[in-house]
Amino acid sequence: MQQGSTAYETKSYRSDSNNLTRVFENYPPPGSNPVTQYLYQIDGFTGLEYQSSAAANRTGVTITFQNITFQGIHAAKILSRIDVSHSAKDASYELGTPPCGAGLLLTVGPLPYAGPLAYEPVQLITVMISNVIALIGSTIACFRLTLYWNRPKARLDKNGNEVSSQERSDV
Repeated sequence: MQQGSTAYETKSYRSDSNNLTRVFENYPPPGSNPVTQYLYQIDGFTGLEYQSSAAANRTGVTITFQNITFQGIHAAKILSRIDVSHSAKDASYELGTPPCGAGLLLTVGPLPYAGPLAYEPVQLITVMISNVIALIGSTIACFRLTLYWNRPKARLDKNGNEVSSQERSDV
């Protein structure tokens, strides 16, 4: 989102076992301003969240409930409004709890977030397999380049004509 812009986000909830009217009964009423929302800034190099969170209103982001709609007791939709002030700093945040839901990435500024998203711990075997695949790929590429660079090259005489191998030995 650009500084000074507004976005709307609709989150749908469905549960076969929970009564969602009870789950959302303690949420602030629609239009309450602002919702207490903590944002976790994401490091663009590692994809990990910084350890400290900040209240959304200290980052220049304001999140408000616009509407809660229930479709029976097992389905609900929450519409939220996300406002980014003109003074908000360029950063990427994970919006973790309602109204936006876990895993939603909010990027403030002109450039989209292009880093990794490292939410799960990486298993050692995954790193080893990735390294082996990279090693095999680079070995194949280097072998092919070596063959290409060491191929026999045609020799040309002064007139630009190719000299045969017999004529080369006579020269």
